[in-house]
Amino acid sequence: MPNSPRGAAGQIATLIGEIQGDTAKAVVAINDDTREVKTGAEVVNAARTSFREIAGIVNDVSRQVGDISAAIQQMASGSQQIVSSVKRIDGSKSRQEYA
Repeated sequence: MPNSPRGAAGQIATLIGEIQGDTAKAVVAINDDTREVKTGAEVVNAARTSFREIAGIVNDVSRQVGDISAAIQQMASGSQQIVSSVKRIDGSKSRQEYA
């Protein structure tokens, strides 16, 4: 008696059960996707923090390299002054020997 009210009610109940099952699967899938999106956002935030730290370290190293370069230039200038002074002393000494 598929055309009877009981048969129709049974079919409706079966369809509702299938829809509920499909809905439950969809809810589980959405929850899984939501967790994945949340995890992905956390990974992106962690990467952003890491890149900011790396950029800070690179800036620090760059400043240190600049400081080292300036110190080397000062040392070179000081060395040139020493060489000039030694040449003057040597020149004075040579002139005194000939005098």
